[in-house]
Amino acid sequence: MKGVNKTTIEWVKNPDGSQGYTLSPITGCQNACRNYCYARELALTRLKNSYLHGNNIVAPIPQITRAAAEADPFHPRFWKERVETLHQLAGVKKRMGVFLCDMGEIAGPWVPVDWLMDIFDGIETARQHRFYILSKCYNSHVVLNYPRNVWVGFSVTTQAQYKMVMELCRLYQDDYSDRIRFLSVEPFLEDIDMDADELKAAGIKWVIAGALSGTKKTLETIMVKTDKDSHTALRLRHWHGTKMVLVPKIEWLAKVGAATKKAGIPLFCKPELEAMPLKDIINLRVMKLLDIDPEKNLCFPQVMPGEKINV
Repeated sequence: MKGVNKTTIEWVKNPDGSQGYTLSPITGCQNACRNYCYARELALTRLKNSYLHGNNIVAPIPQITRAAAEADPFHPRFWKERVETLHQLAGVKKRMGVFLCDMGEIAGPWVPVDWLMDIFDGIETARQHRFYILSKCYNSHVVLNYPRNVWVGFSVTTQAQYKMVMELCRLYQDDYSDRIRFLSVEPFLEDIDMDADELKAAGIKWVIAGALSGTKKTLETIMVKTDKDSHTALRLRHWHGTKMVLVPKIEWLAKVGAATKKAGIPLFCKPELEAMPLKDIINLRVMKLLDIDPEKNLCFPQVMPGEKINV
């Protein structure tokens, strides 16, 4: 089906636990995450030509001409044929997990309402499937009336963003008590003082943690641009092949582990966090907080909602 791709994003799972899929009826974004946005990087490089074929774009702001917007592969675009794919998924019996709009921002205030209505209609038609949606546009994201089969995620990288999401989610409780509302702390750019009571009050039912990966040149540039205090804590580590990872301090991750454990919330650590120095991981307190089993290659937890949590 057009636009559906098997994904290697570790936390995007089908309900049976197998690896899930991505589908982006909206691509592009107007947020300012230019330093570390993988979607922007792909749109400007490998996917540039295919994205420039899309002419259903968001009306540009007055300072930008339509021609300039059309020439920008990461300017928000709508792909009607991918909405049709959503409707086709209704005929697929095996339940799927689909990360929706992984290459764009669905909740941006610039997104036309009719785009959203078309997408929501498609999601509701394919109600047997699970759809993951992740956003940094917190104010609009928290009030959108997503269909019941959507897992609503908030992407945070700093303490200020975390606090904003906690307050908004506390004020705007989800209409569906069984919905999964989750946090994605990726990339981890500074220490986040996560609190168990805040997580529960906000209705958060899952937390994902991850590090920033890329080339050495890209990550070194990002290190220079990040907050000075965080810069001293972030470390560049080798991961696989030419891939490098900007890993946070183990204490930052341990704090998240402590808060999620106390709140009884599952924690999913992306594997690149294991690029941390071994001497940091082999710490009894850290291992206890993160449920690291020394007999299982010191792997960080990767727990999905509904799976057993050690408390």
